[in-house]
Amino acid sequence: MWEISLWALNGMQHSFILLFVSAIIYCIETKKTWAFITALVLGLFATFSHGNGILIYPVIFLALMVQSRYREGFIWILGMISSLVLYLSRYEVSQSASLSTNILRILESFFAIFGFNASVFLPMNEIIVTSLGVILFFFMFFVIETDLIRGIIKKAKTTQLENLGLITLFCFIVLTAAIISFVRSWNGVVMESRFAIYASLSTIIVYIMLAVKLDEKYRKIWFLAILPLSVIFNYCSYINEFKVVDYRKSSLQADIFNWKYNHTMLSVPGQFTKNADFFLSPVYQKKIWILPDYWDENAGIIENSEPQNAGNYKLNVHLNRQKIAEKTGFSIRSEAEIINLDFPFVKGNTNEAVYLALKHNSDKTLLLIPTFSNTNSRIRTLWEQKYFKQGFRANFNTDHLHEGTYQIGFVTLHNNIASIHFSKDVFNIKGQKISFVADGRILSEI
Repeated sequence: MWEISLWALNGMQHSFILLFVSAIIYCIETKKTWAFITALVLGLFATFSHGNGILIYPVIFLALMVQSRYREGFIWILGMISSLVLYLSRYEVSQSASLSTNILRILESFFAIFGFNASVFLPMNEIIVTSLGVILFFFMFFVIETDLIRGIIKKAKTTQLENLGLITLFCFIVLTAAIISFVRSWNGVVMESRFAIYASLSTIIVYIMLAVKLDEKYRKIWFLAILPLSVIFNYCSYINEFKVVDYRKSSLQADIFNWKYNHTMLSVPGQFTKNADFFLSPVYQKKIWILPDYWDENAGIIENSEPQNAGNYKLNVHLNRQKIAEKTGFSIRSEAEIINLDFPFVKGNTNEAVYLALKHNSDKTLLLIPTFSNTNSRIRTLWEQKYFKQGFRANFNTDHLHEGTYQIGFVTLHNNIASIHFSKDVFNIKGQKISFVADGRILSEI
């Protein structure tokens, strides 16, 4: 639940920034007093939607200077200073654990933000993604150099330039990419889906600018060449991202069950729920925070029914402890990854799901863990018309588990009817020691 809400809100922040930035650019290009005042107000909205919103001020200031609108430029700078003072008055604290000093990684991250769309075809391939970013960036650099800089040199008092709005939007994306790559590349090349909207907009801007540059007789050929590529891109995006969306939905549903019946959420490190409990518990008890009734019909079935034997399905379990970089230093988190390739349940649609179940042998506490469904490749999905296949993968934080033995099972939902099956495998928790036991043998231990 925390991932869904946190990253969904973060993604919405970037969407709202771009909405306000686009509206600001439109207002500035309108060249009317009411539109300029509206742009100043929207500048505040952009700034307080996300820290990157403040970057629209220098970009718009340069656009005003290019058009010789000096009085408006001066007022715009006053607006920027006001927004900056308000914003820095303890409104924002940086999330970054440390700033990167690796220039090569910063540059790779910068270009990867522009070329992230290539990861749809070759997931997380840094070379391909960065290469596409370089091509897009330097094409726009060429356009800006020929259309803007040379235009300014030739005309000392340029009042109107073609495509200035698109160029302004691209310059905002450049500044945003520079800041993101500087503060987020400390943990590797930045290739995160929440920044994909900048890659998409950059690609669209390049497409439009290239169409503008082409002779009219070649534009139809350009459109016909791009159309099938767009179809392939959307198909690959669906195949790549649907399983992620499906997992997030399952994660939300598992957290609803775990919070309602066990006052915990396995998708988040245990320290997070402890730190937030001063707020979460009161608002839940006072029914300010009302959870969906997704499990109400099946909770009794899951908790009280006699579990069926799941059979001999092999589980590959990997236990590890990670050193996580945080703003105040480092923390240690214990995680478990469970992989199964032959569990017979195969999802038919988004209303069906399989969850791992952990049942404590002493107090009978039952916890649900969401799973990633196994999926076919893009070619096999297209050929067989079947996306899901047997098996699953699951990850969860083990610091929620208290001492004792947990039997591992599976909860399946089919047509909104739940059933539970248990295997012979168990987790043993004793102090800081965690072990996975199958057929009486310890197969993984930390």
